[in-house]
Amino acid sequence: MNLRPERGLWQHSDFLKLWSAETVSQFGTQFSALALPLTAVIVLHASVFEVAALNVVEFLPFVLVSLPAGVWVDRLPRRPILVLGDLARAALLISIPVAYAFDALTIWQLFAVGFLVGIATVFFDVAYQAYLPALVDRHQLVEGNSKLEISRSRATRWSRPCRAHRRPAERARRDRLRRRELPRLGAPHLPDPQGRATAEA
Repeated sequence: MNLRPERGLWQHSDFLKLWSAETVSQFGTQFSALALPLTAVIVLHASVFEVAALNVVEFLPFVLVSLPAGVWVDRLPRRPILVLGDLARAALLISIPVAYAFDALTIWQLFAVGFLVGIATVFFDVAYQAYLPALVDRHQLVEGNSKLEISRSRATRWSRPCRAHRRPAERARRDRLRRRELPRLGAPHLPDPQGRATAEA
C-alpha cells in the first residue's frame, strides 16, 4: 500500500470509501429511527400502539438476524454486502416520500420499511466489522476503529436534539388520543397542554 506514515489512513483510498459509507450508514440509521415514527404520527395519524409497534419492528432485526448474518457474512464477499446494504436502505427510505406523493403511504409500508432497513443495517454492520481487519494493516486497526467510532458518535449526537423535539410531538399525540377516548369511558377530561382544566364529562 502506498501510504505516507505521517498521514496514516487519510491516504488509504479503500478505507476512506469504507469510512464514508459507514458515516452515511450511521446518519441514515439515526434518520430512519427518527423519520419513521414522526411520519407515522404526523402524516398517518398513527395510534400510540402503532407507533410502539413500529419501534419494536425496527428493533427486531437486531435480535433475530444478527447471529445468522454473522454466519452468512463469513461465507460471502464483504464489499458487495456493504454496497448492497447501503443501496437497499436508500431505496427503502426513498419509497416513503414516493408513496406519499402518490397518496399510497400506509402504516404497513412503514412497518415493512423499518424491518427491512433494520435487516440491511445488521448485514452492513457485521460486514464492515469483518472487512476492516482485511482492509488495513494490523497497526492501523486502532486508527481505523477510532475514525469509524467518530462517525457513530457524531451521528448519535446529531440525533439527540431531534429526538428531544420528537418527544413533545409524541406526547401531544398521546394526550389527544386519551382526551378523545376518556369521554367514551365516562371519565373526566384531561387538562389541556396549557394547564387549563376542561369540564368534566
